[in-house]
Order: sequence, then C-alpha cells, then structure tokens
Amino acid sequence: MTTPRPDISVNQLCLPRTTFAEDVRLAAELGYTGISIDVAKLGSGPDSDAAALEAFQRSGLKAAVCCNGNWSMLPIPNFPAPADARERIEDICAGALRLAPFQPDSFFVVLGQPGELTIDEAWRTIDDGLQKIHDVVAETGATLSIEVMTREGGRLIDQPMVASIVETLELLDRLGLDDVQIVADIWHLFDSPQFLDDLRRNAGRISALQMCDYHRPRRWRDRLMPGRGSGHVREALAALEEGGFTGWLDLEVFSDDLWKESPREFMALGLSSINQCWDERGTVAA
Repeated sequence: MTTPRPDISVNQLCLPRTTFAEDVRLAAELGYTGISIDVAKLGSGPDSDAAALEAFQRSGLKAAVCCNGNWSMLPIPNFPAPADARERIEDICAGALRLAPFQPDSFFVVLGQPGELTIDEAWRTIDDGLQKIHDVVAETGATLSIEVMTREGGRLIDQPMVASIVETLELLDRLGLDDVQIVADIWHLFDSPQFLDDLRRNAGRISALQMCDYHRPRRWRDRLMPGRGSGHVREALAALEEGGFTGWLDLEVFSDDLWKESPREFMALGLSSINQCWDERGTVAA
C-alpha cells in the first residue's frame, strides 16, 4: 500500500521579497497545499487583514504552521526586543488571535534563551507563558506547537531551553500539555541524539517537518534545498512515515544565494525538491 504524500506548505518566513498576496498566488499556482502565514506579512493598514483573508480564501490554500511576527517567548539575538518576556508573550497571544480567521492548522512558538534571567526565572516564565498561549490558541481552534531551535544562522545557540524532541516532550508532559505538538526543523535537529528514532517514535506529535538541508554554513543565511546536503532529509521522511506522520512538510530555506532567484523559481525549486526527497525517502544521500 502506497503511503499518501504529506501536505506540502511554504513558510512565509523564507519569502523576504514578496507581499502576502504574491506568496498566496504563487503557492496556489505552483501546487502547494498550504502556506505557513507570518503575521508580520499581513501588513498594518486598517484593511490589510481583510484583504489578506480574501486573497487567501480565494486561493484554496490551507493555513499550515503559522506564527506571530515575533515568535520567540524569551529574547534571542535575531529578535532581542522587547526585552520583557511578558510583553513578548502578550504579543504572541495577539498574533494568534489575529490569525484566527485564517483557521491555521497549527500556531508555533520558540522558547528562546534565558539571557539575563536566571534559569529558574526563565523556566517560570516559559511555564506560565506556554499555559497562557496554549489557552489562547485553543480558543481559536488551532493547535499550539513548539519549534525546537538550536541554531541561529550558522551558530549553535548558547543555552537553548530545549534541544531535542524528547526534551520538548518532557516539558509538555510536566505541564500537562499533551495536545501541544512539535515543529521539527532539519537545520536545528539533524545532528541531535537519536533524531531519526525520535521522529519515528513521536511522529504523531510532529505538526510539521521544516524542510531544508544542512551543510557547513559560509554565511548567516546559507541553508540548502531539501536533499542537497547532509541533514538526513530522506531518512527523516522515512522515519516519519514509519511512525504514521500526518503533519506538514513545510519549506523553510533561508539562503542569500537561493534568494537571488525569482520568488517563483525559488518556490518551484522548493516544491520539486521536497517531492523528490519524498519519492526517495529512506535512501542515504551520496
């Protein structure tokens, strides 16, 4: 029996030179199933949300694994402001409510780094913040997800609050949040201990696999298209399939080189690369 190909989405975080309407139009024309909406791309005018929603509904796309413009609960170097975690959490909750009309499948957050907080203060902030965000996201009908983030650009993060799928599940178990899922990103997790086993055992808790590939980065934004590097993409897809995965394959490639292509060419290459990796799942890259 052939396993159905998972739904494929493109994440607006990796489309820096386009508008919301352009992203939606290109994703629909190229054959993506969904788009992962970034609240920052909705615009700020009084009618911006209504226009975006109209374009989105007309496209026939689904809202996949979406996020607020600021998606990290604690400050990180890429997003240091605001420094007050409580303000960040309030903003994340507001973003979840703003996305509600788009009916996202999942809304994801990143935990961030302790920074100037003690580790105990950081955990208290995370515990309280996750409960609050969870309740707001649940009210919208979406599922909350946590993206496990271990790198910024090409550098390993100092003191990530969680660094693996298992650590994230332990946090959720401790808080009793058994309906919260995980966004697994090849860039962050391909070299984590037992990555493939973790995907296989916990495929039902994975809302999305963010699709890209790893090589030793030469600059800050230097990800590869899926299947072009050493991130075990094909093996990861096979592991998810064995575990009964039903989530999204979400294109998320940050690359100054690849962004020199037109948005259409970039998105088309992303879709074909994901499809090829799925067709070749289980094989080991040469």
